[in-house]
Amino acid sequence: MSKFTLAGLVSWLGGLLLLGFQSISTLMNVEGKWKSICLTDIIEEKYLAWTDGVTWDLASQAMNYVLNMPLFILLFCVGTLLFIINAFFE
Repeated sequence: MSKFTLAGLVSWLGGLLLLGFQSISTLMNVEGKWKSICLTDIIEEKYLAWTDGVTWDLASQAMNYVLNMPLFILLFCVGTLLFIINAFFE
């Protein structure tokens, strides 16, 4: 098993665990509202201030999209990307 495969499996496992814990917390909550966790919830704003200085509009929109997408989807995408990279290097 290569490093890319192992990292992809860890990323998928992390995404599944996060999705499971989020669904359990939604079931336990009285309001029953889904609270999506994204990178901007985890990382402080002062560490993400450099993204405002990007002048190229397409890169800025892409970074904002990745930073604000649900974390479990991001982990699934990273895991899939690592599996694809592993296919090329094997």
